[in-house]
Amino acid sequence: MNEDILTHGETMSEEQLLEGLRKTPELKRRLVMRVAADLLESEAFLEAYPHLETEEQIKTALTRLLHKNKVSTIDGRRMAAELAESYEGMYSHFAAVADAAAAPVLLYNVPSRTGSCISLPVLGRLKAHGNVAGIKEAGGSISFLSHVCALADDDFTVLCGNDDMILPALALGASGAVSVWSNLEPAVVTRLAQDFWDGDCVTARKIQLSRLKLTDALFADTNPLPIKAALKYAGLDAGGCRLPLKSMRSENASRLFSLLDGREPV
Repeated sequence: MNEDILTHGETMSEEQLLEGLRKTPELKRRLVMRVAADLLESEAFLEAYPHLETEEQIKTALTRLLHKNKVSTIDGRRMAAELAESYEGMYSHFAAVADAAAAPVLLYNVPSRTGSCISLPVLGRLKAHGNVAGIKEAGGSISFLSHVCALADDDFTVLCGNDDMILPALALGASGAVSVWSNLEPAVVTRLAQDFWDGDCVTARKIQLSRLKLTDALFADTNPLPIKAALKYAGLDAGGCRLPLKSMRSENASRLFSLLDGREPV
């Protein structure tokens, strides 16, 4: 199982993100970034990234979908035209990032954050781009995940972005996961995946199901509030969050800490 550490970059300023990239090799970590839309617009970032990729071995850029305008539902023909325009804009956005990036791009489909989903036709076109390495799929739908995994091959990697669906994703052909839960229990998540790859699906299923309440609690408030609270509770200084994020609601924090105390070894 790969021991690289994956992290998000959307709560970091451009200066903080670049500094984190520069320090990554010293920490012996590979940083896989979610590049926020404002950073994608930054010439400083786009100019700095190829330099970092070459000299400090930053391998992959992770970009998320820009927020899209709500499509009109008043007229069917107008709706179809607006959808086509939206999908073309979606493709053009990701293609422009892939064109500019010195390293392969990892797409990120996360409708709960963006209000929009990368459509399968757009995904198929992006797969053929040449500088798109794969996708972190976090839509939460087994049906959609199945169609995404059908696109997976040696040149296009699918990674699960939902902690409660890691095992189903692996069974469908995903290569791994970009996981919040693994920050708290890296050995447990590693064992889940390794047991599956070793053919021990019974144990892998037991691990996945034994932590369902915990993974739910890790998203009871806006991410990354719960995971930072959990790490601090476990004795790891995870730092604070930038405004407007502040702290977990007390009832959610109490439930999370209770679940942490009640964990059984796996």
